[in-house]
Parts: sequence; structure tokens; C-alpha cells
Amino acid sequence: MIKNSLKIAKVISQHHSGRICGRLRLQKTIHILKHNGFDFDERFEYLHHGPYSYALHDETQRLVSWDILDERKTAQGEYVYTMEDEGRELLDAYPDLLSGARLPPDVAINSLEDHEPGVLELLSTYYYLLESGRSKKRAWEELQELKPRRIKYKDKALELDKELRKICQEEAAGN
Repeated sequence: MIKNSLKIAKVISQHHSGRICGRLRLQKTIHILKHNGFDFDERFEYLHHGPYSYALHDETQRLVSWDILDERKTAQGEYVYTMEDEGRELLDAYPDLLSGARLPPDVAINSLEDHEPGVLELLSTYYYLLESGRSKKRAWEELQELKPRRIKYKDKALELDKELRKICQEEAAGN
């Protein structure tokens, strides 16, 4: 259990900025990484903003209570997560927490960090629909119904998906 929770902390620590802004961004980042081969145990179900994991929320709160993560609420109501010193020290004891995925962790995480939450929400929902057995064509059709306000991010989401697949191919070719 602790190792799975620490994987979440590791994702946060590997952002350029050393922080992740927003619970939605955290949820979508973990789901997209999981879809692309990262070993996370969280199960996701579909809610209003797309795939959501209650376990991920609980694990994040546990990391805060253990002083591994710091959680701050901004004046705009957004939650910001950063690593506590104790958390950084603990992560040093587990350097390979995110190894074994098809994507290099730092490259994948930083690719996601560069996109706005709406892009991550749309791509994560697309992946969820694929995982639920939809064809690519049917998944995009359903997205237009489920996410009419987010469909404007379709091109950026497709570009991000293509980028992640390219990184996977390059990583596979290099091994």
C-alpha cells in the first residue's frame, strides 16, 4: 500500500515545478499514465469530469496526513500539492517506483504538465472509453456528447496522444 501511495508522490515530485495544481489535473495525470503502462492500482469510474478514482483521492489525503505531501487551497479554490521534505527523503529510498512503464517517467509527466486541464480531461475520458471497449471512432463520437464544452481541445488531445505513442515507440526501439 505504501509503495502505491508513494508512486503518486513521485509523479508530483517529477513535475518541472515540483507541484501539481488541481485535483482534476492529478486525477487525469494518473489515469493517463496508467493507460500508458504505468503500474498504478487505482480503479477509475466515470464521473462528471471523466475518470475518477476514489482510492486516488484517499491515497492523496493519506500522503498529506503523513506529511509526505503538502496540500494548499488557493484563493481561487484550487488545491496545490507539493512535496514535503520528509516526502522527498522517503522517495530517495525508492528510486525505481515508476520504472517498467513504456514511457520514461520524467518525459511522460512533463508532457502532461505542459497541457491545460481541459486537454487532460478530454484525453483521459477518451482513454476511459477505449478501456470500456469503444472503438476509436465511437469514443470520439461519445466524447462530443459527454464533453461538448471540452471538445474544443480535441486537436490538442489527439496531438498529446500521438506524442505519448511516439515516445512509447522510441523507448521500445531503444530497448
